[in-house]
Amino acid sequence: MKIFVIGTCLGLLFCVSVAQAAGQYIVSNARLTKVGNTSGNGPSFWVVAVDGVGQCITQSMQTNIYFPEQYAGNKEIFNRAYSTALAAIASGRRVNIYNYTDGACDKAVAIELIAE
Repeated sequence: MKIFVIGTCLGLLFCVSVAQAAGQYIVSNARLTKVGNTSGNGPSFWVVAVDGVGQCITQSMQTNIYFPEQYAGNKEIFNRAYSTALAAIASGRRVNIYNYTDGACDKAVAIELIAE
């Protein structure tokens, strides 16, 4: 019985690890050209990133990258992401943007400021 429980727990931990691994960088080493404080009057902000790499960088048209509050761990994390986006556009620093859920451009959560 104990072996079965341990095996099940290890199996569940593996499943959780796989689910967490689905996230990815959707933008790397890019500059922000726009920041919007809301999307559809909802608790979300958006950015436009250029001159970088990732599936949310397009050359032919503007791609908005959305940061919905519901995907952040809490409101404080959401607010820090917005502050970081504002700092990036004001300073001209490059950024990396991460989506913990999948590779879509509408569920971004983390944004990293890169020192030149």
